[in-house]
Amino acid sequence: MDLEDQWKLARVIEHGNHTNLCVLIGCPDAESSQIQAETVSTGDPSLSGPLTGKPLRLRVMHIVEPEAAAFFSPRAFEKYILPAIHRLDKEAICQRMHDIRKKNG
Repeated sequence: MDLEDQWKLARVIEHGNHTNLCVLIGCPDAESSQIQAETVSTGDPSLSGPLTGKPLRLRVMHIVEPEAAAFFSPRAFEKYILPAIHRLDKEAICQRMHDIRKKNG
């Protein structure tokens, strides 16, 4: 997550209730997915962005996870998301996302 996106997310969090917020990510591999997920849950692991040291504990999902389909219309999911899922290492990404959620309780 680049610094600009971190600033945007920090502003959203500052100005409202985020208990029902779910961050959807679409990173191309398990490692970058883990970094993105950690950034919005436990704080920026690179220690360089505005979310460093800010454990937001936001719910985070990757678009390859089956539960993420509920955030899209069936038509949009089929047209835009499904083709991408076939090119990604779904198992590795889902495992990393599971590990992050387990670690963060």
